[in-house]
Amino acid sequence: METAADLFQRFEQLNAIGASLSNERNLDRLLENILLAAKAITHADGGTLYRMSDDRKWLRFAIVRTDSLGIAYGGTTGQPISAQFKDLPLYRADGEANNSLVAAYSAIHAETVNIADAYFEAVSGLTTTGATILSGIDDLPASINFWRTQLVWLGGMGLIVLAVAVLPLLGIGGRQMFKAETPGPMKDSKMTPRIAETAKGLWGVYAGITVCCALSFRWAGMTWLDAIMHTFSTMGLGGFSSHDASFGYFNSVAIETVAVVFMLIAGMNFATHFLAVTGRSLRPYRSDPEAGWFLAVTLGSVLAIAVFLVWHGIYLDFWVALRHSAFNVISIATTTGFATVDYALWPMFAPLWMLFLCSFATSAGSTGGGIKMIRALLLYKQVNRELVRAIHPNAVYQVRIGSEVVPVNILFA
Repeated sequence: METAADLFQRFEQLNAIGASLSNERNLDRLLENILLAAKAITHADGGTLYRMSDDRKWLRFAIVRTDSLGIAYGGTTGQPISAQFKDLPLYRADGEANNSLVAAYSAIHAETVNIADAYFEAVSGLTTTGATILSGIDDLPASINFWRTQLVWLGGMGLIVLAVAVLPLLGIGGRQMFKAETPGPMKDSKMTPRIAETAKGLWGVYAGITVCCALSFRWAGMTWLDAIMHTFSTMGLGGFSSHDASFGYFNSVAIETVAVVFMLIAGMNFATHFLAVTGRSLRPYRSDPEAGWFLAVTLGSVLAIAVFLVWHGIYLDFWVALRHSAFNVISIATTTGFATVDYALWPMFAPLWMLFLCSFATSAGSTGGGIKMIRALLLYKQVNRELVRAIHPNAVYQVRIGSEVVPVNILFA
């Protein structure tokens, strides 16, 4: 929070800029004063000031400052702008505006670009958080919405896992990077002899399911563009949409059903999907304890909240309640964030239970967030073991997940 001294200092800086505009005859010094004052007011580490060329086709670096790197060119420093700072073209070769550069876009359209908002949106996408500060999403250019949702898809399986699949081509090992990116006990398992093959296999399954999801959305009634964008968000469990109303925009049972199915698929361990695909068998799903618990807890919650909503008179028809419960409960439980209705208006227990689910429901190795179902299972079994040992101190009780005994180092990790 700003103090009175901070506000007074800002007032003095603005006053100094006003005085410079009135009295300063040296243009370089005037521009430098403006840049330094703007830097001080915004507490920025650096700043750049451009000047437009006489033919109004280029932006030229006039002053460059970065305090942390000791960079100071142009202005009154006596240091000419380095040759590495090339002029920025305002127009492409075909004569169209060069909107790919932030500075060029601002100069051409006389609009301010909020870098902080763009950074927030990009990080939210890459981390599959799904939080957004944008409004009027329906009116955004299709390219912006496409890029937002593609970031979710790339962040879902992990850019590092993708890189691991490519690094061996460069002669670089990727096991440590893979283990750092992969959540849960899955990081210590080998699905193939080589880590690069494992990474390629995971991304292959991820891409294959993505194609199936896109085709399903298109079949359900979406346009190709909407189908691809919502596929990216669904598979990455990130929740970005090309519409302000999210899936409520479509108001389609078929589209919601497709989303529910693929959110559940993305909420499972992709290692399990990989083993099922390569083995051409459903046995990996039956032997994966996480998958069973994930489906049981999530689908059980869907049914319970549907009954709860009918009981409280929110919906008079059970099937309507089940429709909205299924989509919104699974969306929140898998940390996706899509919505068809404003569930904040439901009785308090329902949204609280949904938020509770999102803290643990998805599987390790999925694209979802939270502590993962495997850790919730281990926590439950560990608490149960300690209670048994308190009652029977001499009892030998091993924690098992499925038929496997959980090593002590994983229990206390």
